[in-house]
Amino acid sequence: MQQYLIDYPIDHKYDELCAQDIYDGDDVPPRQLAARGYYDVLKELGKLPPEVE
Repeated sequence: MQQYLIDYPIDHKYDELCAQDIYDGDDVPPRQLAARGYYDVLKELGKLPPEVE
């Protein structure tokens, strides 16, 4: 998961779409959804790579 976040960082142009309770998943690339999920898990565990914060 850490390497995935380094390779595919969160693109903040999707922040607004991802913050909505309901959105059309076709508007957000699957890699963005995965990166955001991994970020949340790693942050909760205190394991974010230093270059990702």
